[in-house]
Amino acid sequence: KNTSWTIINGGENGRIVPEPCWNYTDLKRMLAEHAPVDMTCIMLGTNDVLISSRMDISLIVTRMEALLDFLETGWPDMKLVLITPPPFDIPEFPEAAVKLENLIKAYNELTAQRNIPLINNHSWDIPLAYDGAHFSQRGHHVFASHIEQELRPLIEAQ
Repeated sequence: KNTSWTIINGGENGRIVPEPCWNYTDLKRMLAEHAPVDMTCIMLGTNDVLISSRMDISLIVTRMEALLDFLETGWPDMKLVLITPPPFDIPEFPEAAVKLENLIKAYNELTAQRNIPLINNHSWDIPLAYDGAHFSQRGHHVFASHIEQELRPLIEAQ
């Protein structure tokens, strides 16, 4: 839809929740380049679950906590929103679906503690591409439609 929003997509294939030692260089550059930024939405965790099979949920959550700390400290007036990693359909990795559900539960707890909105996209029936992990073209449209509905009240409340 046509809105007055300016959306900057920092998505990147294979991205995981970064370790604090990476110093968040790309994120700092992006936020500085587009300042002032009213809101940052974070949707990370899928690759941590799928690619990093040795990574347990507590490590992913610890990294997310550090990322949120960094953003809250450096940009205290910027609204943060956490978006759950979307569901995937990869029959070869049934344990990954369980791990994803556990991550979402942990994100629920984390956002409740920090009073940060959490958008859960698991009821949106997002069509996936052939690999069962990425959105299809139609899936991107479904996601965009739903995320607009979820973000609109958060943006209007600012």
